[in-house]
Amino acid sequence: MDILKFNFLSVVLITILHQGHGQVQLNTNGAITAVLGNNTYQLTCTHSGLTESQIQLLSLKLVKDGVHLVVIPPFSFSGANVTVNATMSSRMSVVRFTANNPTTTVTFQFTKCGDEGTYTWVGFYYDPTSGASQVSQTQDITVKALPGFEPVDSVLSYTPNTNIAVGDKVTFTCSGDVGNNPVGVLAWFYFREGEVTPVDESSNAVSTAPQVSRKCSRSRSSTLELTLTRDMYNMVVRCTVQQDRRTSDGEGHVQKSIIDVMCK
Repeated sequence: MDILKFNFLSVVLITILHQGHGQVQLNTNGAITAVLGNNTYQLTCTHSGLTESQIQLLSLKLVKDGVHLVVIPPFSFSGANVTVNATMSSRMSVVRFTANNPTTTVTFQFTKCGDEGTYTWVGFYYDPTSGASQVSQTQDITVKALPGFEPVDSVLSYTPNTNIAVGDKVTFTCSGDVGNNPVGVLAWFYFREGEVTPVDESSNAVSTAPQVSRKCSRSRSSTLELTLTRDMYNMVVRCTVQQDRRTSDGEGHVQKSIIDVMCK
């Protein structure tokens, strides 16, 4: 009877340990869209399903493109400190998990183009059934460039630009940086003398496909042809960038950014 009871308890124990191994997880704060430039963002990783003794032996790594960005040793390693890749240490800080807090937070103090990509969190722990084990979770970062961030000269010109008379056709050309994620569009407006409400001519313009201007951003050119009338005397023509943006609650709105001076 004692042998049967021992065998039964052994089977139950092994089953429980095996199930515990299958429940070990790493969870992140999901896909991140970071804004290029002097803007911060955070990656978080929360472990679950580990016993207290397993947490003491847990080590964690953050890896991108095969490069270890962050290495967090187990608590049991006396004197072992969190290691941050030398190329990232000036703009990255790490708050590691503790016995009472399962979340590790990595904060980027400045966003660069090269931050875009897939990051992998890898946890190493000891399982009584399987021995040395690991679990992983990926996290994607998208870098958003706002219009005008990249140092691409904006140009607004028109031809002919002398001896213009009523009835003449004038071609306006605009080009400049329109950002990325999403790529912005160029919009056209003109203001008649003494009026504050512009006439929107965007639908009559012809724009090129977005071109790579820098690693993170795109540039575009657009042309607009207007036939001059008497009420266009001393008008002001404006070319702007319009880039759709999303707020945290999902509502959409448009950011407008003038990329060139007004042209009379």
